[in-house]
Amino acid sequence: MIWRLGVLLLIFRGLVESVAGAALSLSGIWDGESGLPNPVVNVVFQSRVGDLWCGTYYGLARFDGVRFKVLEPYEEGGLAGRGVTALHEDRKGVIWVGMGNGELGRVEGRERLRSLAVVDPAGEEVRSIAEDLAGDLWVLWNHGRLMRVRDGRQVDVPEAVKPGEPELQLVNDGEGRLWLTSRAGFYEVTDGGLVAAAAGISEEDGWLQRAAGSQRGGLWVVVGLRLKRWNHGRWIEDLPCGWWGEADEGANRYVTAMKELRDGRL
Repeated sequence: MIWRLGVLLLIFRGLVESVAGAALSLSGIWDGESGLPNPVVNVVFQSRVGDLWCGTYYGLARFDGVRFKVLEPYEEGGLAGRGVTALHEDRKGVIWVGMGNGELGRVEGRERLRSLAVVDPAGEEVRSIAEDLAGDLWVLWNHGRLMRVRDGRQVDVPEAVKPGEPELQLVNDGEGRLWLTSRAGFYEVTDGGLVAAAAGISEEDGWLQRAAGSQRGGLWVVVGLRLKRWNHGRWIEDLPCGWWGEADEGANRYVTAMKELRDGRL
């Protein structure tokens, strides 16, 4: 089976073929023998201090450059088997952990994982964790439940947002505003609830695939066969997804991940 072959292959197919003329090569493969608790990695995340974290179906591990250190407790009565499905570092440097059974936890002292009294009653997995402009933490579960951690406030999600769809995510734009993305469109998360982007995505455009914050402001959005940038209530860039080619008009093409790097490359 493919998952037996490796876990931390930090190569993004389709992103680059070479960097500064040098061929892209594989520098190493880390698996269970290196201390990883499970060969299936759900999420990879690097903290601001440089730690590399990997969330798997059987726990959270920190990579020190040689081996993985599995955080405790992953034992009887602890967090064993619950799985890590989302990671987020807040502006204070606290790393928050979303789990497959709907629980929210946080890393303490880089060595232990503490489960908090925040859990989804339906036991749905945590899909996404993010902060808003005020620094409040929000959690999004797989079935569309959206909650502010500070006071437990829940926000109603529009009927157009379908539970479990892969496009369901929390995304910060370039200014730090928080957005909920779905196949049907994107909505700003505010104190008053979700505010749909005016003149956003129409049925003729196709559906939203992925969104990512832009350092120049706003959101990059892949919708249909185009890459667009949204900022302050309007589209300010609209580019064809040329890498798909014209022959198949994007058939069987789908963007599953997108991020703008510090140097501006997307």
